[in-house]
Amino acid sequence: MSITVVGNTTNSEVYIATNERKFIINEYLIIEDNDNDEPIVEIIETNSFNKFVPLASEKAGIMEDTVKQNLSSYGYDLDDETINLAKVRVVGELSKPITVGSTVRLPKFNEVKHLLMKKKPNKGLTLGVIRGTSEMQDSLPNDVSNIAMLYKDDIGVLDQEGVPFVFDYYKTAQYPHMLVTGGSGSGKSYGTRVLLEEKMQKKIPMIVFDPHYEMDFSETFEGLPVNYQYDYKRHYEIAYVGRDVGVDFTELSKEELSSLLSSAKNMTSTMETTLAVVLEKRDTLTSFQTKLNNLMEIYQDGTGEYEVRRSEGDKVATKALELYNRTKRELGTATLMALSGIGWRLENIKATGIFNCNIDSIHNAILKRKTIIIRSNIRLLKTFAGFIINNLYKKRRKYIDSQNTLTQEQIKQLNIEKFPPFEVVIDESHNFAPKTIEGENMTPTKWIIREISAEGRKYGINLVLVTQRPSNLDTTTLANVNTKFIYRTNNSYDLATISEETDLTGAELDRLKYFQSGNCFISSAIQGRSLALTTRVSKTQSPHFKNPYDELDEFGENNDKLKEVLKKYLPLSDMNLANYHMDINNEVKKTIPSKEIFETLEEMYRSGEIDIKDSPLGKQYVEK
Repeated sequence: MSITVVGNTTNSEVYIATNERKFIINEYLIIEDNDNDEPIVEIIETNSFNKFVPLASEKAGIMEDTVKQNLSSYGYDLDDETINLAKVRVVGELSKPITVGSTVRLPKFNEVKHLLMKKKPNKGLTLGVIRGTSEMQDSLPNDVSNIAMLYKDDIGVLDQEGVPFVFDYYKTAQYPHMLVTGGSGSGKSYGTRVLLEEKMQKKIPMIVFDPHYEMDFSETFEGLPVNYQYDYKRHYEIAYVGRDVGVDFTELSKEELSSLLSSAKNMTSTMETTLAVVLEKRDTLTSFQTKLNNLMEIYQDGTGEYEVRRSEGDKVATKALELYNRTKRELGTATLMALSGIGWRLENIKATGIFNCNIDSIHNAILKRKTIIIRSNIRLLKTFAGFIINNLYKKRRKYIDSQNTLTQEQIKQLNIEKFPPFEVVIDESHNFAPKTIEGENMTPTKWIIREISAEGRKYGINLVLVTQRPSNLDTTTLANVNTKFIYRTNNSYDLATISEETDLTGAELDRLKYFQSGNCFISSAIQGRSLALTTRVSKTQSPHFKNPYDELDEFGENNDKLKEVLKKYLPLSDMNLANYHMDINNEVKKTIPSKEIFETLEEMYRSGEIDIKDSPLGKQYVEK
């Protein structure tokens, strides 16, 4: 096959042409230019030119006049042929321009392996296939020739076609944190599932915040070959806030309790000031509620009874009067309403059961190198996330700092627990760490996420932030993310953010708007350059994977079952249904009201399945 460098050249971009095949976007080629040691190039724009369809070429903008003039001199017949053109970008850096007229060829895998596969699959995360590498499939070694199977909606599971993308997660020690972003239906959640599957197989401890109840890995993906399946059940646990995990009230700071109460309803500034006065270190839930109730009683009924109790040496009454005088001095008459608001929110949060549980199961999962998936409604989950992330962060930081500053004997005396590195995965992360609004107080959750984004590398703690709206994510946190998986998005604000935070070109950003579900760009300091990927088929599927319209068919199947049962008991009428009603219910394993039975009989008559016969005893439904 003849491919030639045409037109003016530079040391970074050139045009190539052929009349034998169409070029594939993101395809890798080698230019046989000895002056530049046969550089590898990547196709960034493609076009087919025919002089009888000039508008197509003009619109594409790839056909420069110098290229047109150059084509004839290399044997291309512009009058009779369709010429396939491509603009290519040099991978790496050259000091001299590419030689015009150089021959271009397809590479073998071994020639580009150093560029495309920097880690062996057993030491990396196999996330998909590098786009534009399908021509290299036949030259792949057997051990990597089918490790990243693909999926298409209209076909199903497919064999790998191209070079697998293996992410070197070891290098996140130097370049931490990941972002997975894309619009609705882009494959973002699917890509996140694949990422977590790979990390679980490598036994990387993770805490995952799952507000959509999607991250369940118990169900094998339908149609997956047996040799590609994997059982993840032993690698993860699911915990619900208030049922399986919760908080020890005595460990809550004033900021954390305020944030927790806000998950019931936003706190006013007066409530926050009152809370700061009333909550004291090591307060239990009971002691705190007692203080609230005592204060409300004093504000409503006066100090008389409490003055008497104080004179008798009652310490509780003495404390209540001290708090009363302080709140009255600082807040005045607004205190009673603030106390009432705090009390209502506290009862609301208490009803979730969050104060009845602890976080031992989370600690144990991390210590066992497992993934713990935390579920709740997003308001409560946001607050709980701040508490538990901070708790785990402190444990890890305390252990690492002790290793650097204390002797082993001192560590033993202080009973400092060995605690492993771990990752924090947050779906809808723009809700947990939103972009700062001027004058807005920072929540404990946002603070700890920002803290880990800046300091987590020292302690081996990585963030995986999943969001549809990167433009709404805290800018300081986003600036510290080194690896970004970018799925399709059309939002102009998000595209502007992606442009600022990645090395994607204008042409790549335009392509991003039209990506099929499951395709993405990865922009990473670890890779050194952006790559286009097709995400591999996941080995598990979401419990929400079922199409809702398939569910409707199941309801139809239930009705079909009832029709079959009713046919057995024909003829049926108002006069004899009572004789068979219980038997019909038993056969369909469901209690069916008489009204529904007669509606179904009418439907069967209208569809021609049965007949109606008039009799002295009324209408009868009979066999046809």
